Amino acid sequence: ASSTVSSSGARRRSPIRNRGGARQQHRSPSSSPSPSPTATTRKVYHHHRQQQQHCYGPPLDNNRSLLRILEAMIRTYSPFLLSPVLSVEGEAIRWAVGLMSNLVSVERRADIVLHTDIPFYIVQNLRSTPRTNINEWTEESMEEMSLIFLCNLIKFEGGREMLKTLEVNAAIEPVLGKGGIHAYRAGLIHCALAEEGNDGDDDYKMTQSYAADGEYPPLVQRSDTMGEF
Repeated sequence: ASSTVSSSGARRRSPIRNRGGARQQHRSPSSSPSPSPTATTRKVYHHHRQQQQHCYGPPLDNNRSLLRILEAMIRTYSPFLLSPVLSVEGEAIRWAVGLMSNLVSVERRADIVLHTDIPFYIVQNLRSTPRTNINEWTEESMEEMSLIFLCNLIKFEGGREMLKTLEVNAAIEPVLGKGGIHAYRAGLIHCALAEEGNDGDDDYKMTQSYAADGEYPPLVQRSDTMGEF
């Protein structure tokens, strides 16, 4: 970088310029700012926090906790997922969702995550993904990890209630009936959130059986070895 000498004799660096002479600028998403949770969702979060926040302490009270840092990162970087172009920000969210999908496999941890905006942004990002072709939902993609996250949440009553509030069925509807592992997971989520199921529907009966026994649906990631966050 070039430098100039000020009247006081101190050297002052000039702005870094590229070969064309223009100032370099930080890249920013071309999309609109990240959406905010709806008033209804915010009301549910606030209600839950008031009732049970004292049970959890540091993960929710400390803005520097890992949970709050991941929440802020997902909120800030979500607009980058609207572009089909691979970005560092999008990759950060993808792996954060993968971490969350493992954390919420345990009810106590899931309940803590439900007191954040993380479920909202995961549902919204799945709903607005630019990869509308299900064949593009590769292994460990943001879409697959989001479905695993949702599959883990439906095992618990609090998770099912929150996903109904977030209208998750609108996000998974394009996947239903398409065949394959993604449609299978979407079917589990849909059946678990159904007010009434068809007794002759094998998927519904299977999902109800998992919910009643507290078991984990097949093909859903789980971690029993992760410590508290």
